[in-house]
Amino acid sequence: MPSPEKHRVAVIGGGAAGLMAAIAAARAGADVFLLEKTPRVGRKLLLTGNGRCNLTHSDCSPRRYHGRRPEFFRTVLTSFPAERTLSFFKELGLLTKTEEDGRVFPLCDQASTVLDLLRDELSRLNVPIHAETEIRNIRNRFDLTCADNRRFKADRVILSTGGLAHPETGSDGKGLLLAEQCGHHLVPVFPVLVPVRVRSPFLKSLKGTRTDCDIELTVDGKPVQRESGEIIFNSDNLSGIPLFQLSRKVTECLQAHRRPSLRIDLLPGINAKVLAEELEGRFRTRPQEPPERALLGLLNKRFIPVLLKTAGFKTESPSGSTVSRSRVSSLVELIKGWSWEITGTLGWAEAQATAGGVDTLEVDPLTMESRLTPGLFFAGEILDVDGDCGGFNLHWAWATGATAGRAAAGTED
Repeated sequence: MPSPEKHRVAVIGGGAAGLMAAIAAARAGADVFLLEKTPRVGRKLLLTGNGRCNLTHSDCSPRRYHGRRPEFFRTVLTSFPAERTLSFFKELGLLTKTEEDGRVFPLCDQASTVLDLLRDELSRLNVPIHAETEIRNIRNRFDLTCADNRRFKADRVILSTGGLAHPETGSDGKGLLLAEQCGHHLVPVFPVLVPVRVRSPFLKSLKGTRTDCDIELTVDGKPVQRESGEIIFNSDNLSGIPLFQLSRKVTECLQAHRRPSLRIDLLPGINAKVLAEELEGRFRTRPQEPPERALLGLLNKRFIPVLLKTAGFKTESPSGSTVSRSRVSSLVELIKGWSWEITGTLGWAEAQATAGGVDTLEVDPLTMESRLTPGLFFAGEILDVDGDCGGFNLHWAWATGATAGRAAAGTED
């Protein structure tokens, strides 16, 4: 009995999801080729984890993912937990380490090593990579036309072109247009894991300041999300992992014409009562000194004149024999809950991920195959699923890439 003919699988997009999809399809016996619009595959992968490559997270729970249809990503994550990512890379020869917060990195702390191993595996599997090859049209299951009019023919296609975050790496959203050509609907996209724009007269004087704090997003005066960690003050925005985690909710609120704002606790390790007693004692024992002196050693000194001015202190005058309790109370309230008006977020160039994309109602979560166009599969950021900061988006790329690759080869499990 003759063996079945191999499926010829085209993977469009050479990011993390596309590389994984090509490897999975080739391992499963398909005749695979990879098409990448830029000169090199994996450019965005090199940026992840600040060049260290945050591969995955020890707890890839569905609660760390977002999209209109949670049942879709719950199904995918159940079948492809973090252990499968770790097993895959261990097989390639990569040793990993798990940090206290659950983030997983290569032991060598090099994203370039991860990319080298993926490229080596593609080479071992004889998967050709066609760089500088931009697909403009997909027709007739599946006739692929390039921007320079070259054509490729495939039995099955995996779209793994990413979203719009970091467009300099080739993620310009044109893959979403290919999905629309094939009849798919798109959930509106917006940048996530991105710095948050704020309005304040003090930002320029605080530019470059970093501090560990607790930060709370409030909407119409009510708290909706809390984060903690280091934040960075820039000329027109606040950045750092806590702000990245809040950015999705910020955009959702603004799109709904609601009023989001931030409350920053600069001293989360000290409660308000203890802080008030500490400040009263400092002012009492330094009556002849400017009030700034009383706060030195307690806060980053770049915050001190701003906080004192906002709380109504005359910074050029001595504290005097006493400082009123009401004045101390105002300062404590400010330190423990500094309010910032939000005006938006930065754009795609500074975003780490894309919210929105191909509507997952039209995709089978067990195979990543289109429910509208048989033989068309999706992987990675092109789908309407985005994860929190911490390795969750890369894990999504590995999970969907592996699933789509196996299924496109005809060996889904």
